Amino acid sequence: TAQLSIMVRSALPILESLEILGEQAPNPTFRALLQDVGRNVSEGTPLSKAFAKHPETFDTIYVSLLAAGEASGDLDVMLERLASHLDFNVKLNAKIQSALLYPVIVILVALAVLTFLVTFVLPTFAEIFVQLNIVLPLPTRILLFGGDVLRHYWYVFIISGVSAWFGFRAWAKHPSNAETV
Repeated sequence: TAQLSIMVRSALPILESLEILGEQAPNPTFRALLQDVGRNVSEGTPLSKAFAKHPETFDTIYVSLLAAGEASGDLDVMLERLASHLDFNVKLNAKIQSALLYPVIVILVALAVLTFLVTFVLPTFAEIFVQLNIVLPLPTRILLFGGDVLRHYWYVFIISGVSAWFGFRAWAKHPSNAETV
């Protein structure tokens, strides 16, 4: 977007700019996308509508600002604003991810420690209490039962966790859910 803005500002034709950008794109999928946009523009489709044909890559804000730039004759200014907007979004997402990394690590370590305690340490103490004929309180018996289930059916928990992860990712990638995540 920033490169397209510079090319438009330097009075390079849109079609030629898209061809240059398509040739320079390192990602083959994005290269094909730019070639498709260029083909649509060469057939007479407005730039914003050509980009709108790829909603998985260009959201409504992007397309709307392109349309506004086309209508006002300030396409280079709108492309520059879009580049700033995209840069801001990338930086914001990076900050959010880095801010969430520490709590995720802490939660995973806490779960690992809790799992270790419930599956290995607590049953050892339970055997001692059984030998001493001590009746354990209900919360402790529930915890022991949970540890016993975890020890015998650990694979169910792993399969469920992996399935939930892939299910969430598939749900998040669906276009109708992409804006809620």
